[in-house]
Amino acid sequence: MQDTFLRLWERRSHLPQRSMLSGYVVRTGRNLAIDFNRRARIVPFVYDIRLLEFMADTTPSPEENAIAAQTLRDLSGAIAALPPRAREVFVMARIEGMTYVEIAERLGISPKTVFSHMVVALERLEAFQQDEP
Repeated sequence: MQDTFLRLWERRSHLPQRSMLSGYVVRTGRNLAIDFNRRARIVPFVYDIRLLEFMADTTPSPEENAIAAQTLRDLSGAIAALPPRAREVFVMARIEGMTYVEIAERLGISPKTVFSHMVVALERLEAFQQDEP
């Protein structure tokens, strides 16, 4: 709703006649909601990243730093323990941000094979996560 009124304020000089204003407000709010949902589907992690950035502004305690460092070491070890091709595919997909098609082209394998390697990697990492206390 705030975005709708902000949009109205920004475009106040171009608004329609007062008699049509209520329809304009409803249509603007509806379009903004549709745009928000469309963006959320396309980039699902943008809002999570913003939340993490907000949380990063707070200074962690030494204990939190130690836990984060240990978790990072454990995760790095779990990734290193993956089968070589599954590790390579995982790093390309999740760290470098490549698509399965791009990975397939670079490695000379099919996208379905890339998918299979990702399944192996994710299953092993999930098992690692469940083993953690």
